[in-house]
Amino acid sequence: MYWSRISVWIYAPGARPNHSARVCFCVLVFALWLLCLFCVLVFALCLFVFSLFSEVFRCVVAVGRAESVWSSLPIQQKGDWRKQNQKKKALLAKTIAEKVSPTRFIISVSPASSRRKHLQTVIMKGLYFRSKQTRAETLKLQKIQKELQTLDDMVSLDVSILRDRIEQASYDYTAARKRYEKAEAEFVASKVELHKKTELKEQLTEHLCAIIQQNELRERERRTREEDERGDEERRRRRRRRERRKREETREETREETRTLEPSQERQKEVKEDQETMENPGERLGTKWSRKTLMIKQTLRETQTVK
Repeated sequence: MYWSRISVWIYAPGARPNHSARVCFCVLVFALWLLCLFCVLVFALCLFVFSLFSEVFRCVVAVGRAESVWSSLPIQQKGDWRKQNQKKKALLAKTIAEKVSPTRFIISVSPASSRRKHLQTVIMKGLYFRSKQTRAETLKLQKIQKELQTLDDMVSLDVSILRDRIEQASYDYTAARKRYEKAEAEFVASKVELHKKTELKEQLTEHLCAIIQQNELRERERRTREEDERGDEERRRRRRRRERRKREETREETREETRTLEPSQERQKEVKEDQETMENPGERLGTKWSRKTLMIKQTLRETQTVK
């Protein structure tokens, strides 16, 4: 259960951290560290005890061998060794009196006692060295324990800092995820709106193009009509000019004829005209008025053409 919580707390970046799981994790790490330290101490103690027992066993074996050798020696040799021991004791007393180093005494003693004493000294030295080694090992273990404690403190500090950073990173991640989702939603909405606006723009542009084409067609039709009308007007003007020229020519011809005519003939014509007017005065007046209207229209057209 705790491992599942710890795994969830470690591997779920967006999840909220559980303090109970954190405490359990710290307690578990501390217990594992204590167990490792206890195992190291037990192993060192076992090594020390094993080495001590091995040295004692060696000393006992050496003493047994020395006793067996002493018992197996002949009586004459034993007497010789006793004499040597007495000499060595005397030498030892002399050395003590003269304050000589104990190495000469060790050399001068008898072989059996020297062996025993040598074994005792070896055992004492071994015990002394072993005690020194144990003290050194205990000091080393204390140093190692202190170093492990400092490392544990450093690790716990680093773990706390990393947890704080992980929490801050998880909060930042959730905030960034929310902002990303919001921006993504805005992007999708803006993209949809852009698509709609582009479709509307395309429709409006198509409609505008259709209107422009229709206007161009209308302008073309209007221009063609105006050109046709202008062509018709020019044709009419040409016709009118031709008619005017013909009328002027006819008038000039009539004037020349009238000039060439004799006064009697003119008088006869006037008399005839007067008779005609007397007979149908309405037609005579109509012809006069029609001539006047034609003259006025011709003058107006000439002014328009000049303009």
